[in-house]
Amino acid sequence: MVAGVCLGLVGGWALARFSQAPRRSLATEAGSPRDAADSETASLASVPVRSAEPESGRESVDAAPDDAEPPLVHPGLLRYAREGIAQGWLELRRNPIPDTTLEEGLARFERTVLDAPREIGRSLGQRENERDGAIEEFVAGDPLALLVKLGQGGVGPRPEFVSDGAGFARLFPAVAGAMRDGATNRSHPDDVLEDGSTLSFPAGVFRLRSLMQEKDPFPRDVTVRGAGMNATLLLVDELSTRGELRNFTLRDCTLFTEDYLFDLRQNPSSIQLDRVRVIGFDIGAGGSCMIGAVRPGTVLWARNSRLEGGYGRSPEHGTLWDVRTDAFLARLESCQVDLVSLELGRLQPGASVAFVNCTLTDLLDRPPIDTEHAGIVLAGTTVAYFDRTQGGAPHKDLDELFPNWRERIEE
Repeated sequence: MVAGVCLGLVGGWALARFSQAPRRSLATEAGSPRDAADSETASLASVPVRSAEPESGRESVDAAPDDAEPPLVHPGLLRYAREGIAQGWLELRRNPIPDTTLEEGLARFERTVLDAPREIGRSLGQRENERDGAIEEFVAGDPLALLVKLGQGGVGPRPEFVSDGAGFARLFPAVAGAMRDGATNRSHPDDVLEDGSTLSFPAGVFRLRSLMQEKDPFPRDVTVRGAGMNATLLLVDELSTRGELRNFTLRDCTLFTEDYLFDLRQNPSSIQLDRVRVIGFDIGAGGSCMIGAVRPGTVLWARNSRLEGGYGRSPEHGTLWDVRTDAFLARLESCQVDLVSLELGRLQPGASVAFVNCTLTDLLDRPPIDTEHAGIVLAGTTVAYFDRTQGGAPHKDLDELFPNWRERIEE
């Protein structure tokens, strides 16, 4: 905070000083940047400096000898400080500030200015330590530890993380475990799940109940798998767990929800979507999103998947995520994103998202999408927007994907 005050004061003095002089081109009048710097140093050395022992609280200045070092705190900056201290005093007091009190304030100001560079250096060093720590966690392949680092602030955005396909894949190691039958365990799946388990469904339409609701902590490296995106339809409630969610995978199925797909607000999570279609989350309530996360943060890896609006109650309001933390890394590869808002401008400053070889169609965002966010990567990705002159966003019919799906539900 001290460093910020000092930089603000220095910036204010500099602005006042240079606004009073006509502009000139350093390139044409001063030669090289080094010449310009030497010229500025010489001009500072020739400015009168404050006496070491001011009389009656007033500044006494004498011309500096040619061989004298320029003052550490420039007289112009001291004048700026003197005026500011006196003004601040008068904002709270009716009488002018006494000379001795003013000199006390100036002494404090000088100490603050002289201490500021070291504090700034320490702050920058600490930031780099945090960034180095994030790199170590990324290279080590620990997504949840990485999220902790990112959540501390000052580390992101890290577009190089989401752009590194091989490095990102290391955050999601393949784990072999027990195979469990989803059709016979669709009501209380937590009872049969353990670290590394796969809950496997055949073709058909199934209502999957209470996943992540009956086991705390939820096992790590769990996979829910169908027989194909167009073969298995899973009707799911909101997926939410109080503990951390590590390497949870949805694969080879269509997931229909009438809520958020994931609501993860208490602990960090890492999630894979592989050859899945996610629909129904455009409900028009809350964030109306596929993923909602607040503090802990999320790492998302989606591949060959379709993330689509139009199947929920309010197609006008679907968005992919509502993530309110810097600790968010998402990499989407060869995905189709359709009839939703990305709202990339609402991402936190430290978040990072890469769309790699994706097709973004009928986006509900106002064009163009916000690509000025430093953490956004669009690589080999096409973008098209919904034509609002044709009316509101249309409803899509799930029967076109799974004919008579309601009559086929296995409860």
